[in-house]
Amino acid sequence: MKTLLLAITLSCFGAASAQDFCRYQTTNQLMADREFTNELARFIGDGQEKYYYSGSVLHQVFEGLGGPPDPIKSLDYNIRFASACRIHSCDEKAAVAIACPHQIIAVGIIYYPRRAAVMTILGDKRPIAIDRAFKEWKKSYSH
Repeated sequence: MKTLLLAITLSCFGAASAQDFCRYQTTNQLMADREFTNELARFIGDGQEKYYYSGSVLHQVFEGLGGPPDPIKSLDYNIRFASACRIHSCDEKAAVAIACPHQIIAVGIIYYPRRAAVMTILGDKRPIAIDRAFKEWKKSYSH
């Protein structure tokens, strides 16, 4: 009976901790979490747009978050900011803001339709701190 109780308790803790997207240090670690990528897919949906190329917004964000990672930053209000650049095209980038432990609140993508960087932020009702973080992120990478 004690063994069964211990197994149930451990499985409950495992399920709770599995949803903690804020436990990672780099964006690559975050992108390796299937629960995170599933949540990102729900957040973005199945829209099509031309950022890096004409196609699925989700696939373009996955590409942007899947290249060389930046360290994940902690912001005010228990928010983490994860970003990376597109492999072999580091001018193109993507970022995600997460309200800990597991709520995606915004996704940003930097792309170059011409010579100047353009940033699009997906997500409604963002705190001002999130908009500031995305603006600083873009400014730090723009030519």
